[in-house]
Amino acid sequence: MNIFQLECFLAVADYLSFAKAAEDLHISQPAVSHQIQTLESELHVKLFRRTTRFVELTTQGLTFLEDAKNIVAISKRAIKRFESADDQEIVNLSLGCDSLMRLELLEQPMQGLRKQYPNVHPRIFTLPGKQLLTLVENGGLDAALGIRDPAFERSGVRYHELKRVPVICLCREDHPLAGRKTASMEEIGGGPLVVHHPSFVPAEVGRVQLQLGESKKPSQLFFCESSQAALLLIRAGYGVCVLPGILPQPEPGLWRCRLEGVDPLSLGVYCKAGQETPLLRGLLHLLRDWAKEVSFPEEGV
Repeated sequence: MNIFQLECFLAVADYLSFAKAAEDLHISQPAVSHQIQTLESELHVKLFRRTTRFVELTTQGLTFLEDAKNIVAISKRAIKRFESADDQEIVNLSLGCDSLMRLELLEQPMQGLRKQYPNVHPRIFTLPGKQLLTLVENGGLDAALGIRDPAFERSGVRYHELKRVPVICLCREDHPLAGRKTASMEEIGGGPLVVHHPSFVPAEVGRVQLQLGESKKPSQLFFCESSQAALLLIRAGYGVCVLPGILPQPEPGLWRCRLEGVDPLSLGVYCKAGQETPLLRGLLHLLRDWAKEVSFPEEGV
């Protein structure tokens, strides 16, 4: 396996086209195909499913994608380091988060990290919780912020709780539930529902979504794969959404109310067991200080 093979793989994965990847890399299409075939032979898997009409990543290809990105990025950083060497040692810190929305929570702790450890260069990834845990366990990530899900936990990963957060219903200000501090499952179940993909929500939220969705017609369910997409659909009036009550900033035009009968969720950090460095302990200390100060309203905009 070499870097050029990985660059060919990433280019095809980006464009889902061997021809466009070849054009981007300034080589011939047969050359790209040869590099992919060689890589697949070394890995003993098929990375792409290819027909006369389309190209798509296989399950193995999707699994390999982050590894390939990491290897190429490390290689480029190593070359860059020697091209423009300076006297300050660079320390890399790779962090994961299970939601772009929750990624905003890291802003204050990261400011503290920059001041305390000026030579640290963070790399941030956003992936579903199960993938994050796998990367933490095998060393691909130093730490990951997310909602605890016991079903995903591994013996090689240690969890540090930061805060308990409610499960909320999010709706527009003109919705009948707006103005309420709490809402029951029955009240939420009466209208259209914006539903997250199960891979992107904690198990408890997925269970609630499933329970609410069982009584609805397909025309009443609107699926999305990110919190940002959910906010868009809610603002557009497609329905209400159930999600962890972690909204870093007020959302204009929206109202949140706590869902009755559902236990709070645990927000925390996963690290590889037995390998918590002084830098990671410093980050955890910053996160704990932040968690003591921050509060998430259970009702209101």
